[in-house]
Amino acid sequence: MFGSRSRYLIEKTQTILRGILQRVCFILLLAIVINVIAAVFARYVLFYPLNFADQLTKYLLIWLAFLGSSLAMDEGAHVAVDILSKKLSSTFLKVVSVLVSVVIGLFLILLVYYGFIFVLKSSVFSDPLVFGLSMSYPYLSVPVGALIMLFQLSLITAARFKAQPSKFD
Repeated sequence: MFGSRSRYLIEKTQTILRGILQRVCFILLLAIVINVIAAVFARYVLFYPLNFADQLTKYLLIWLAFLGSSLAMDEGAHVAVDILSKKLSSTFLKVVSVLVSVVIGLFLILLVYYGFIFVLKSSVFSDPLVFGLSMSYPYLSVPVGALIMLFQLSLITAARFKAQPSKFD
């Protein structure tokens, strides 16, 4: 089904995407920490609260959660019920694995679709506490994160099938 070239491309794509996501998540986490430290310092030392700090932290955390979810998908760290998979034959396990991937994929497609609709509808609203930031930016984390997870799911599913050599290789 997959040649050695396609196996290499899948693994290389996963490695590059993983590296980018790890760096972006690190930067987001660092921004959250700096923002919270600055807010605490400004409130309790300077006696001048930063009104935007709470909202900005929430928006950064939302982005971190959705991008981190795609990292978790890549590492297989999401919660899964595997009690049945230990008792299934390898052929039936492959079928169940495909069905689970299809259901997750459909959910992610719906999340991307309705997420983008919500982003478009929310583009007219802004948050006055965070420098008039359009609300479409925080809400964009949902479809972007789901789109990356969908891409990760397709890579994982392809890698799962390339792991078992078939008579077509």
